Amino acid sequence: MSSWVHMLAGNPLPWLLEEDNPAVRHVTLRQLFDLPEQAPEVRQARDAAMQADPIASILASQHRERFWVKPGPGYAP
Repeated sequence: MSSWVHMLAGNPLPWLLEEDNPAVRHVTLRQLFDLPEQAPEVRQARDAAMQADPIASILASQHRERFWVKPGPGYAP
């Protein structure tokens, strides 16, 4: 990971790891730090992301049975 940081004008990692944007933090921990999904900080970021917008409001639009428009796979209509 550190091989590319020196090419930037500044270190983006503090911003990418901010707890007020848990979805970005989750992706950063998984893809840049290559931490496993079971790592406590990854699980915490993922759980926080599911409770924050935009993910929370998108999931809230699903039907109670966990589908969007009609049961089954896909994003019909």
